[in-house]
Parts: sequence; structure tokens; C-alpha cells
Amino acid sequence: MPTGMFELDLGDLLKLRKFMKRSPKQFNRVAIGVLNMAAFGTRKQALRVLRSGLVIRNDKFLTGSVRVERAKTTEKLNRAEAVVGSIKRNRFSGWIEQQTGQTSKKTRTSTLFGRGGGESGALPVGSRLKRKSIISPDKYSGRTPENRVIKMINDLKRRGYSRSFIVKGSRKFKSGLYKIKSRRKIAAVQKFSSRPIKPKRLEWLTTGRRNYLKSTSLRELWARNIKHVLKL
Repeated sequence: MPTGMFELDLGDLLKLRKFMKRSPKQFNRVAIGVLNMAAFGTRKQALRVLRSGLVIRNDKFLTGSVRVERAKTTEKLNRAEAVVGSIKRNRFSGWIEQQTGQTSKKTRTSTLFGRGGGESGALPVGSRLKRKSIISPDKYSGRTPENRVIKMINDLKRRGYSRSFIVKGSRKFKSGLYKIKSRRKIAAVQKFSSRPIKPKRLEWLTTGRRNYLKSTSLRELWARNIKHVLKL
């Protein structure tokens, strides 16, 4: 957390100085308590920024991904550190691209059709590349990639195929994962790109910290922790 967390007016600072000299161990606990409360407050505000700035399809996943690592009350104050941030998971970077503005490693994007027509809809398992064997033009004969794609689509329509399949090498259809929408049409549930995707920047963590500092009375925060430690 920034040093501004410990900036108070002169009168309060003098009181804290006396407290620190009189009871250094208790002061250490109080200061680290302030640090931890600020970390959890920042987390709360960061979650608000994410919810308002992004389409969150699983709130439980969101709250489980943004975490706080507390500073230990047994640590020396000059080494105490409370960490707020998101965790990295399998196929999930922790919104680092939104925070930093860097390019994502992802090369696939889901479509509204794949999500059932709405942004908030979750992508069904059948619209993901999780199956071991997904039909693609490679399994069909033809002189050109375009021929193989057309032959595959016609075959799947004739069979009434309802699962997703891969389209690639076509000038008419962009590469991606598709499903049959009607007798005449197919629609993408995921689009493939040859270049990594760069999402819109959203500085959710730094904005959350800034919002917390603006909305918090530091004097009250210190007072609450002093009362807690001294059991007043």
C-alpha cells in the first residue's frame, strides 16, 4: 500500500508517536492492522470496478480470483506487506491484460451465438475446444482447403449434425468453431485469430486502491485498530 495510508494531521501524528514510544509492540500490531484493513478495502473496491467495467459471467469465480495476502502482526513494521491482486489459473491470466494494457495470449473469442445470444451467457462445453475429437476439414478429401470445407459442411447438414466443428482454410468463412444454425446457415461459436487479442484496458486494481483511499477516513481506520488492539 502507498505511504499515504499513514499520512495524518500533525495532532494525530504526535499522538501516534507517543503511543509508539510508550507501547512499540502494540503500535506495531495497530499499524499492521491498518495495512490489512486497507488491503481488504482495496479488494472490495477492485471487485466493484471489475463488475462495472467487465461482463462477469461467474461472480463466484470473480470473488475467488481476487485475494488478499495479509501482513503478519509478528513482522517488523518496516518489512510488513499486505498484497492485493488476482491469482493466475489454468487458461486465466488474472485480468493482467486489463490492468496493464498488454496484449493477451488468447487467440480465440466467443460469439453471441455461442453464448446463447447474450453477453452474460456462459459458453457451453459443447462450444469449446475440450473434446478429444472435433470434426474438421482435414477429415475430408478435396483438391483445395475450400473444397474440403464445403464438402464437410454439406455432409454435416445432411447428417443433421448438432455438435460443433472446426472451419479453416475457407475464403467465405473465417476460421473458428462453428455449429449448424439452420439448413442454409452455419454460425461461429468461437472465432480464431492469427494474432493475440488486445482487450480494452481497465485499471481495475489501481482504480480500486484509489477509490478506497478517497472513500476512507484514515483517522477512523487508525482509531478502530487502536481500540481493537487495546480492547477499549
